[in-house]
Amino acid sequence: SSHFGASISAGITEHKWKYKAWLPSSTAMVGHRSSSSALVGLVLGIPVLLLCGQVSFVPTGIVQQLPASSGKSWGLRQPQSSSARTIVNAVTTAPVDTSMVRQPAETYMALADKGAANAKKPLLKTLHQSIVSGCYVGFAGLLSLSIAGNLGAAAVSAPGLQKMVFAALFPVNLLLILNSGGQLFTGNTATVPMAIFEGKADMDDLVRSWSVSILGNIIGCGGFA
Repeated sequence: SSHFGASISAGITEHKWKYKAWLPSSTAMVGHRSSSSALVGLVLGIPVLLLCGQVSFVPTGIVQQLPASSGKSWGLRQPQSSSARTIVNAVTTAPVDTSMVRQPAETYMALADKGAANAKKPLLKTLHQSIVSGCYVGFAGLLSLSIAGNLGAAAVSAPGLQKMVFAALFPVNLLLILNSGGQLFTGNTATVPMAIFEGKADMDDLVRSWSVSILGNIIGCGGFA
C-alpha cells in the first residue's frame, strides 16, 4: 500500500510540473487572442463612433438627426418644425353660396355697373367699339343668309328647318361682341338707364352713349355690307 501511495504522489507531482510548464504558453495564447479581439473591436468601433457623432439613437428606436445648421446630413428626412404648420379652421358657420347663377338683385346691379362703365368711356373708344360691333352684326347676318338661304330641297320639304338654321347662326354676333367687349345701341338702351336710376351716371352720359353707339353700329354694318 505504501508503494501504491508513493506512485500516486509521484503522478500528482508530475502533472503539477506539466501544468506549470503549459501555463505560460496558454497565457501567451490568450494574450494574443485578446490583442486580436481588441484590434478588431477598434477597427469596427471607429466607424460606429463616427456614425454616432452624426446620428443619435434614442431608446425608443427613433433616429433623430442633428439640426440642419450643423451642415451635416445623412440623407434623413428633416423633421418639420411646428412653426411651419398652418392651422386651418375647417368649421365655418356662415353659409357659402356655391351657385353659379346670380340672383335677380345681383344681376340688376351688375348690369347697372356695366352701363355706368360704358357711359363713362371716352368718346373715341365708344365709337371704335360700336363700329366693331356693327361689323360683327353684319358678319352674322351674312353667315345666316348664306347657309339658311341655300338649303334647297331641304327647305322645301321642311319649311321650319330654314328658320331654325337662321336663328341658330345669327346669335354668333352676340358671342363675338361679348368676347371682344363691343357696344351695341340695343345693349346701351338697357344698361345705361339702370346706371342713371342707381345714381352712377347722368343724362349727359346717356345722350352721348346712345348717339355714339348708334352711329358706330350703322357705320360698321354699312362698311361690312
